[in-house]
Amino acid sequence: MSKLKLFLGPLVGSVDATNRKRPSARVQVVLEALEGRALLSHMSLARVHASVELAPLAPVPNLHPGPILNLVGNDHAVKSPRFYPFYTGAKRAELNAAGAFIKFDGQGNGTLAGIVAGNIIAKPTSPSQEAYYVFGINRGGATNPGPFPGRPGITFDATVTVAVLQTGVSGEYKDLNTGQVSPIPADAIQINGDNIHITGVVTGLSLTGTAKPTIAFWASSGPASAGPTAIASFAPEFRGFPVVVGPWVKPHR
Repeated sequence: MSKLKLFLGPLVGSVDATNRKRPSARVQVVLEALEGRALLSHMSLARVHASVELAPLAPVPNLHPGPILNLVGNDHAVKSPRFYPFYTGAKRAELNAAGAFIKFDGQGNGTLAGIVAGNIIAKPTSPSQEAYYVFGINRGGATNPGPFPGRPGITFDATVTVAVLQTGVSGEYKDLNTGQVSPIPADAIQINGDNIHITGVVTGLSLTGTAKPTIAFWASSGPASAGPTAIASFAPEFRGFPVVVGPWVKPHR
């Protein structure tokens, strides 16, 4: 271990009782240096005849890191699970979105799928285990920006919602332009471990505007009326994924 020697200079002379000056003295202070650093804030730097090399400070961590992975492609999205910053509920794995997709068959019947970081509790036994899984569908005419703080790119004019409650599993399709609500048959909803599928709801998609249709998925601890603080996570993180336009999509008129 290295030693750092400091020469502090002569002490001020003083006079004793016989009026004789005491001889000046020199004092050497030896400090044990810890990893090349010396804490000398209590001494005058002008009196220090030494050079001290200080190690660089560690960078300040990013307090709001983005997702490590956030891939958006045609008909799908994949991301690293990450909770919505405005969410105030319990951070449960089954509410942490990790991906979503839509798949069409030859007749244009779409299957929506949402994927989360933990197994979905299909039969909750308490309110703390209940969950809502929502697909926001922008049929080309949704209002921009979207309604969620910090996520203006998530826009939609229709929703597909599945509620997993103590009373059972139910779903609905809601047209936000007309307010019309259509129930989703129970056999159209499947929960398999960490994913949920809804079959046959998006069929013959009719566009409401000229923009390309998109879909976003989010998980929530409460219904839509609970507001953004109940939304736990999104997939994709900042916008919907594009839906490939096929013969089953009716253009906006």
